[in-house]
Amino acid sequence: MLSGPNNYERCENLQTRVVVRLGTNCRAQSNVIATSALRTSGLGSPEDLAEALTSDSGMIALTQKILFAASVTGNDRKLRAFGNLLGGAVVRHARRLDETNLLVDALADLEDQHVVITDVISAPPPIGDRDGLQPKSRQKSRSKQTWYSPA
Repeated sequence: MLSGPNNYERCENLQTRVVVRLGTNCRAQSNVIATSALRTSGLGSPEDLAEALTSDSGMIALTQKILFAASVTGNDRKLRAFGNLLGGAVVRHARRLDETNLLVDALADLEDQHVVITDVISAPPPIGDRDGLQPKSRQKSRSKQTWYSPA
């Protein structure tokens, strides 16, 4: 049972620790994104980046969207990619925000296993027949060669 002063204090201490850790994690994520965005944007200082990100309502909305998406991932590669998208939007002076928003949506749904799959699919076909797979060039069809075509 969670009644009594000791249990109340323990719950309060737990809440405080959780909030502090969440805040620390959020700052670390923001730093990864900001570092990538600053590098990609080519701007000279964090202040210049902040000015560019708050230059209009579209950039503010994009920044908020990226920070929200970043808040639910611990993947540093994804955080850097979010930063690169943000920095790219700065380079384009907020043009093509619709495209960037779609990329943010797609990236938010990607996890490490998806990246592995795309790496495998985009790899060149192996030479010869391996594990029952053959390049399409060995088949009757002359279509584009891929490694995942069944024999």
